[in-house]
Amino acid sequence: MAQLSVVRPGEPLEPYDYSILILGASGNGKSTFVNTLVNVIIGNRPGNLQVAVACYKYPNIIPALDDGLHDYDDGKTQTTHAHFYKLKSSITENKTILVIHTPGFALSEDDSGDDNIAQIIINAALRTKYLNAIIIIQNSSYNRLSPCLEYSLYRISEIIPKEFENQVILVLTFNSGATQFQDRWLLFPIQYKVKINNIAFKYSSNEYQAKPYCINRSDWDRSAKKVKKIVIKLFTMPKVPTIHFIGYPNTR
Repeated sequence: MAQLSVVRPGEPLEPYDYSILILGASGNGKSTFVNTLVNVIIGNRPGNLQVAVACYKYPNIIPALDDGLHDYDDGKTQTTHAHFYKLKSSITENKTILVIHTPGFALSEDDSGDDNIAQIIINAALRTKYLNAIIIIQNSSYNRLSPCLEYSLYRISEIIPKEFENQVILVLTFNSGATQFQDRWLLFPIQYKVKINNIAFKYSSNEYQAKPYCINRSDWDRSAKKVKKIVIKLFTMPKVPTIHFIGYPNTR
């Protein structure tokens, strides 16, 4: 049976077996990835999806994953805190995975506020004793290295200690076929890459029930398989102490 829980501010994170830190610019699909991961682990499919991160079609968070730190800004959902979720099921071989969901950089040349975001991420990482993987969430549809994209990738790179450069997984979101994003734009190496489609959370459970074929269910199945592959990959990645985050961000 699946077990889900959230770690509230001030509570200890232990115990857990594996841990991942999720990074990315705002709007790239970090929250959707977390919601996809949660639903894959508990065995849900379109029609009975539940969420850890509130969104327009799914405003109600699973009670077990609600830490009370709601990320709403002027009526829009935007991650502004670090959240710590613990997930366990047969998909994870009954091992507990600690998922650290972090705020995103602004994808803007104006770095106002991003220094604070960087510090929130560093503080979140340092609450753990170790990390197995850092998952970078990137919108796959970007077809050029614009100044804004270059800026966001730089901000991500400056908070990844060199000791973690062999722990990076790239997840390309909003993927419905051809990928425009180029790996060579990254300022850090990646060890594994997957592509997922975010469309499942475009429709509410009621809309799925009224019109079951509003999306191709095979899109969800493909994304679910990719998420399961990430879990399998995670099992092969060693624990790296987070003490290496002390002193970051770092200008490269």
